[in-house]
Amino acid sequence: MVRVTGVTNGATYTLGSVPPAGCETTDALSGVQTSATPNVTGGDANGLGAFTASCTGATDNAGNAGEASVTYQVTSAPPPPSAFVFNPFNVDRLNINLRFKTLFLLSNFTLGQGSDGINPPMEPVTIRIANFTTTIPAGSFSKGRLGVYTYFGTINNVSIQALIAPLGNNRFGFQAAAYGANLNGTTNRVTVGLAIGNDSGMASINPVIIK
Repeated sequence: MVRVTGVTNGATYTLGSVPPAGCETTDALSGVQTSATPNVTGGDANGLGAFTASCTGATDNAGNAGEASVTYQVTSAPPPPSAFVFNPFNVDRLNINLRFKTLFLLSNFTLGQGSDGINPPMEPVTIRIANFTTTIPAGSFSKGRLGVYTYFGTINNVSIQALIAPLGNNRFGFQAAAYGANLNGTTNRVTVGLAIGNDSGMASINPVIIK
């Protein structure tokens, strides 16, 4: 008998806390000739998404082969509790296409009183739009010219582009586009949330919804 150890079929783990996959090979009749070896496939470049852990190559002394596999999900770790609220957080534009599963967000925010600033390359960034939520892991943003932070990548099979641009006086512009986002059931009025490290804000808007 071959069994996958460490990870559990159907389980969901947060990034950085996934137990290592292993294999257990037993045979109470003829005995084990060759033990199974583990192999993990799946996920995206950020280590997120659906994974399959397989145990293959096992044989017993009677010449029978055995294998096993499990699937599991890896998601971003939740952001730390918000300590500072944007003052204000404004959503200027939100377009949602339900048919093609796309969205475009244009917004701006000012850091709240007491905030020590933001550092997107070192902090997780969480975006919430209606029933769609995604967290861009810490270390994913790049800092470019004029202090503009950008991210291009795929999380849980959703392609995401995001930009954070300083506007002066602790004010920033935030833009995001997503392709493959499940926004079924979205109606007016939509709640939008943004968290960068321990700074966050929420606002609502009547978006342009294309069905």
